[in-house]
Amino acid sequence: MPKLTQHMKQVLKQQPVLSVATSDGQGWPNVSPMGALRIVDDDKLVFADLFSIKTRAHLRANPSVVAAAVDPQTYEGYQFKGWAELIDEGPLFEEIANLLTRGRSGPQPMELWFETAARELMAALRRAGQPEVQPSHAIVLHIEEIWNLTPGHEGEVWR
Repeated sequence: MPKLTQHMKQVLKQQPVLSVATSDGQGWPNVSPMGALRIVDDDKLVFADLFSIKTRAHLRANPSVVAAAVDPQTYEGYQFKGWAELIDEGPLFEEIANLLTRGRSGPQPMELWFETAARELMAALRRAGQPEVQPSHAIVLHIEEIWNLTPGHEGEVWR
């Protein structure tokens, strides 16, 4: 299993939304923007699933998933490939739901960088007229491969 480096973690922390790609049992692709990202440990990421009906259906048929994070200023980025686990209960799910709730409650000290992203997501939902959204699931990405997307580093991969 590859491990996230400090630089990879920094790129992830700077990107509030990642592109997450899945495919169904017949190979039909889907790309979804996913916010509310958290680094679980050095080989797992978690996303809050708020409106991702197609992504959820695809993951039930085929758990393979790819997430990409790219800094639009520097073009530094990474692609994280692996398999997904859908969770709708338990401590990790509750932590994600609670962080989103805290992101709704306005200005407060920020202990975790995740809370900043959660606050921005909840503000966008309020603007869209959906202030009380709760995640139906959390998607845990178990990383099996990491590709460097930074120009000049094509082919650099960690397995």
